[in-house]
Amino acid sequence: MNAVGSAGQQPAKWTILYYYDGKNNLASMAKHAFNSLDEVGSNEDVNLVAQIGLPKEKVYQGLVRKGLGTAGFQSIGRADMGSADNVKQFVEWGMKNYPAEHYALVMWDHGAGFKGSMTDDDTHHIIKNADLARALEDAQKSTGNKLEVINFNACLMQQAEVAYELKNSANYLVASTSSEPTR
Repeated sequence: MNAVGSAGQQPAKWTILYYYDGKNNLASMAKHAFNSLDEVGSNEDVNLVAQIGLPKEKVYQGLVRKGLGTAGFQSIGRADMGSADNVKQFVEWGMKNYPAEHYALVMWDHGAGFKGSMTDDDTHHIIKNADLARALEDAQKSTGNKLEVINFNACLMQQAEVAYELKNSANYLVASTSSEPTR
């Protein structure tokens, strides 16, 4: 298992970075989605790394270990989940601490298509697609790693405008053209 400071470890095949923005009316669903991930956990081939933010709470990030929830996660304070810079810092942190041959980013929250995604009701911010693209391109420059996949688990994000903005950020975009069910 790759872990922070594990010298000599071979990189995993994949590091999948889960950005759970539950700092809004989807808080209970964000917890539920994270708990589903916790049932699987990481293994020697796949690092499941998550950052989770809930309303009026600190944001936590760490390696998902089966059945341990957020035990072992570190607090990054009251981070703005509606900030592209926060996504950038999370991606850089995940790539640095959990090296892999391939990387994927899952963005979990509300989506508003060409208007953006990831709403934070504490700060009243939403990430605009152009800002997300800039942040991910900056993360690629600073780490030397490009995302293979960006997956939006958010409504309305499979639009030509979104794909165009993110064209240099990853090789593949997976998202929904319509509203996603909440159950």
